[in-house]
Amino acid sequence: MADNTQYQKVKEITDQLEQGIQDLFESEKYMSWLRTMSKFHDYSLNNTLLIAFQRPDATLVAGYTAWQKQFGRQVQKGEKAIKILAPAPYKEKVEIEKLDPVTKMPIYSDDGKPIIEVQEVTRPAFKVVSVFDVSQTEGREIPSLGVDELSGDVREYEMFFEALKRSCPVPMEFENIEGSAKGYYHQMEQRIAIREGMSQVQTIKTAIHEMAHQRLHAVDPLDEKSEIINQTRSSKEVEAESVAYTVCQHYGIETSDYSFAYVAGWSHGKETPELKASLNTIRKTANEMITEIDGHIAEINKEMEQENKVTCYLKITSSMGSEYEIDRIAGTIEKIESALKEALETGVDNIPEFLESKGIPVLVVASSIDDEPGRYIRPEYEYDIDRKQIYRDGIAIGREMTREESAVRLAVKVDFFLRETDNFQYKNGVEDPLIFTEELKNALMVGSERVDEISGWFQQIMDEDSDYTNEAIDLVVAMKNMSKEGREITKREQAEQLAGELYEYADEADPYGLQDSIEYVEDFIRDTTKDLLDAGEKAEGILKWLEETPVATAALETRGKELRYKVSAFTGISIEPEATISFYVAECSEFPTMGEFHDGVTLEEAFRLYDQIPAERMNGIKGIGFELHDGSEYDGQYPLMEAGRVDEELINMVQHYKDSPLVQQAILDCKRILAEREQALSEGNYRIGKEHYLELHRTDDGSWDYTLYNKEFLDADGGQIGVGHDANDRVTEVVNLNLEQAVKEVLKSYGMELEEISPMDKEAFEQKRDFAFARDMYDKGFVYEDYVLSNRIAYELREDGIDLWDFSSEQSSVIYEAAEQGLDVSTFAKPDFSVEQMELMKELLEDGNDVTRFVSNGKILDLSEKVLSDKQVADIRYFLKVDEIPKELYSEEQWKVMQRGIRERLDVTQIANPNLAVVEMKDILKELRKEKREAQAAELEGTLGLQDNGKYRYYSTQRPISSGTYPNGENKPVSIENFDERQLVENGQLQAWGYLEYAEPLSQKEMKEYELKAVSASVTRVNTLEKQTEKKKSVLADLHKKQAQISGVKTPKKEHVKKNDKEMQV
Repeated sequence: MADNTQYQKVKEITDQLEQGIQDLFESEKYMSWLRTMSKFHDYSLNNTLLIAFQRPDATLVAGYTAWQKQFGRQVQKGEKAIKILAPAPYKEKVEIEKLDPVTKMPIYSDDGKPIIEVQEVTRPAFKVVSVFDVSQTEGREIPSLGVDELSGDVREYEMFFEALKRSCPVPMEFENIEGSAKGYYHQMEQRIAIREGMSQVQTIKTAIHEMAHQRLHAVDPLDEKSEIINQTRSSKEVEAESVAYTVCQHYGIETSDYSFAYVAGWSHGKETPELKASLNTIRKTANEMITEIDGHIAEINKEMEQENKVTCYLKITSSMGSEYEIDRIAGTIEKIESALKEALETGVDNIPEFLESKGIPVLVVASSIDDEPGRYIRPEYEYDIDRKQIYRDGIAIGREMTREESAVRLAVKVDFFLRETDNFQYKNGVEDPLIFTEELKNALMVGSERVDEISGWFQQIMDEDSDYTNEAIDLVVAMKNMSKEGREITKREQAEQLAGELYEYADEADPYGLQDSIEYVEDFIRDTTKDLLDAGEKAEGILKWLEETPVATAALETRGKELRYKVSAFTGISIEPEATISFYVAECSEFPTMGEFHDGVTLEEAFRLYDQIPAERMNGIKGIGFELHDGSEYDGQYPLMEAGRVDEELINMVQHYKDSPLVQQAILDCKRILAEREQALSEGNYRIGKEHYLELHRTDDGSWDYTLYNKEFLDADGGQIGVGHDANDRVTEVVNLNLEQAVKEVLKSYGMELEEISPMDKEAFEQKRDFAFARDMYDKGFVYEDYVLSNRIAYELREDGIDLWDFSSEQSSVIYEAAEQGLDVSTFAKPDFSVEQMELMKELLEDGNDVTRFVSNGKILDLSEKVLSDKQVADIRYFLKVDEIPKELYSEEQWKVMQRGIRERLDVTQIANPNLAVVEMKDILKELRKEKREAQAAELEGTLGLQDNGKYRYYSTQRPISSGTYPNGENKPVSIENFDERQLVENGQLQAWGYLEYAEPLSQKEMKEYELKAVSASVTRVNTLEKQTEKKKSVLADLHKKQAQISGVKTPKKEHVKKNDKEMQV
């Protein structure tokens, strides 16, 4: 009866679909769409293939002028045209035999020869023309029958999508699909792909559409007798979308705006022959799918209910608690509490019997008669018959818990957990559980550091990966959240208390002013509390008011200062004056007021004024000092520099100056300026006339080194002046020359004393010199770049934005070799690319391939935009060989065997011989499979247990290691380690009594015989939370994971499939 009711509902929905499409056909919207579509050209098969190859996502195509004149749209700037062929026939005059119009036979002349006549004939020809897709244009809107994509959410979406996946007999996954298709069913690979990132409604509708294709239209391509092969594409699309609409409508998912237009678009005319011919098929298929989906939804609900089932304790009390019974019960929280509430409302006498009748098993474990077992049980539920109330963790069910009750409940849970897990810190630090829970409750309420301390007790349990880990994580998170909330509430309470104190002070200090500005006390407290919490300009205003408001008594003055410090401490706004520093210049550093004196200047201004004081003044040694302004007793003037020297040691003898950032920065700045001035007097760079350049610098012995360059900035000569040498080239005397004198001496020695001397900026001088040197080295095949000689190819790569220093030596080698060959290395010179990917792309470029549109296994790949894994590189290399095998040389049966080997990634070149029989090919494949399995097993054995020291470690998980419990043949253990007790190893992955280490790996057979375990070297420890998620495969967690994938979070992207290989696209 239920099935008939469901089928009747399905029939009503399909009738609505039929009527909705008819209404659409009769609408002005359809006529507008039809007028527009009639203007688009119907392209031939060859041109359709050309368009698909150049732009797979093309939908509506027209020429440049057609877009302007017929559709009011403009091709966007920079768009690349799609090239197709257009007819370009031409006429030609030819001589042909004249035919009899009746017999169609040649007419002969009297001499017996055919009569020849000249006729004009049309010769077929073609030319290349440019067209553009609608996506390449902008302008007037193109009419459409419906929406391009549905929007909106689906109730219990994760569960519904999981039910669809369970109803689908082939894999259904999300992909980043190129083009406009929202999904497709792949006939050859027998899988369904759904576009990532769509709305929930569009995703569900598309999934059902593709499931309908798989159910109705999946065929073996080699089965030529199948009727489905001859079914038109229009008929298939109408059936699939109609099924999707019907199923969605059944579950309250509205898709009319999309489905009506879709079905109408694939129908031939208003009569919708495809829909009418398939109505029974559509109804039958939709009915079957709904039945299967409902079954899977019920199955998931049951799994989730089982997963949420808990075992807990119920205490039933009466006679003011003197009589009680403690029962162990099991069920979901919702089911238990619902049954208890019903028992309370109906006033049943035998509560355990009532719970049993509701499907909740009950086991009596303690009572007031036998109290001993009950002393160790803390019941989660209490049924108080006297008070007619049900409590959960001490809180009455049916009302909102206070913060204090929530804190009590959490503290009790923490106490019970720590005792149950025999926690070390709890066992050694807690004497009375009641005092502990009270202390923790108070700490949670105010958010004290004690909460963080107790949270630390859980760390070992969270790291161990045990059955308690999830619960430990939940308790720590709950404590931290409540503690954070407690700190916020405590801070607000403190702010309110401080606001109250400010009101009382204002009422005493300025009662009339307060009455004039404040109408209600509550408003003042509320606004002042907010200002204190914001700690912004208004809080600064409170501090200023406390400082400037005059008061009548000393007691009020003291109280105002106390409040000022309280507000400062609460808001973090400093009330100390901001420290500053200025400088002074004195003709007499010892007695600044004697002679010329300037103060209140910057350090740079001080040096300028210092230079202006003549050196011959005799009032004393001139100097520069600082004046610190920080409100301390050290406010005032202090010497900084005298006669070109900073006495840092003397300044730092005053601890206040040593601790002052301003004074220490002044010392550093002063020393820097002195060093720069000294440097300026000890070196020089000049242009000499128009033919030479001169560079000088003072040496450690007081003489001058110089270099004279010609106009090309190549060394002309160099040497040393201002020093005398003996016959053994030892220094005999040093003439103390200043910079000006040194320049004159050099020029005089070369007879250039009359040349014009032009000082040059040091940086400009060095740039000219380095440029000349670099140009000279470039001519010799090298580049002088950033003071490093580098090869010209490396330099040219860097000029193109590719710095070999950014790559490993192996990567750099591949890039360098490719650049030497003149290849476009920019396509693969990316640090994220592996050496294997770089070498693959280099080889493809060497063979003349376009790596940005490389076709592999029928897919168009842009290798320059995607980081490939080693497996993906291996796959591309594999198909480089496979794609060379000519399919046309093999029979259908031979090629099916070949395809099977390709899917398994076997070396099919060994069966790539058309002369082999199918049986022979299959036998070779069997051998290839065997070899592959053996290679994989050998590779696995080679990494199991491998340690950093090169040894192979195996754990004894069942017993302590002793004679006869481990392999001891030719491959003997090099070390044996027994533990005191069985313990967790390898970051919690195993429990073992000890381990052995071998120089060579053990075989799988040896490990199995002796019950030894090893961990692969490639296995790494995952994050605790992630590992817990994987440990217990929860249905609900699995649904959340799928939702994350649907939303595009950490979803592994599959390779795009070439559009021509896709079937049943939406």
